[in-house]
Amino acid sequence: MPLLYSLKRTVNQSKFLQRLYDVSKKIVNVLPFYIVREGLSDGDVLNVKPKLDHCDVGFLKPSEIKVISASPEVPETEDDLLERLSRNCLCLGIKHHGEIAAYMWCNLQECDSNHIKFKLRKDEAYLFDARTFRSYRGKNLAPYIRIELYRHLRQMGLTRFISITEYFNTSARRFKEKLNAKPQKLFMCIKFFMKYKWVLLLKSYEI
Repeated sequence: MPLLYSLKRTVNQSKFLQRLYDVSKKIVNVLPFYIVREGLSDGDVLNVKPKLDHCDVGFLKPSEIKVISASPEVPETEDDLLERLSRNCLCLGIKHHGEIAAYMWCNLQECDSNHIKFKLRKDEAYLFDARTFRSYRGKNLAPYIRIELYRHLRQMGLTRFISITEYFNTSARRFKEKLNAKPQKLFMCIKFFMKYKWVLLLKSYEI
């Protein structure tokens, strides 16, 4: 792993190497990532509060999914997001005076990350695609919506929450660490020509 980190630092310091690295990714792409266990501490312990005068939290309806898909900040189309609903995914939203300020998705059937896919246990949920709209950033909504999603899922009888964090995404790792999330497993995803893929388990952690 130090070799990979050293290579990434070298690439970031040279425009030529950066370009070479970007081209090489089309041939072979090596990406280490964690499966992370979340929800090990609740909101009361973490004292996570939004910086808004009032907000409502709940799972979004198809009509509300249409609203967020119309935003230029959202890369997915309305059909893409509605297709998620048809696959037993849920989208929790935070609304401020009726306007959707932030949202986050979860899948109750499988982890369907681009890096790894597997079926979930009955008590598990896979968390992904969290977004706070620009006009509401800086309001502490990113941690708050995760805590609320834990709470809503617990009310449904789910107790184990997992997500994917790329090894080199240090900001995402620090963010989840502040919520007391813990790495569960470390994998290496190797892709050739963005078509053939191998996923190797490197390490398991005790939680």
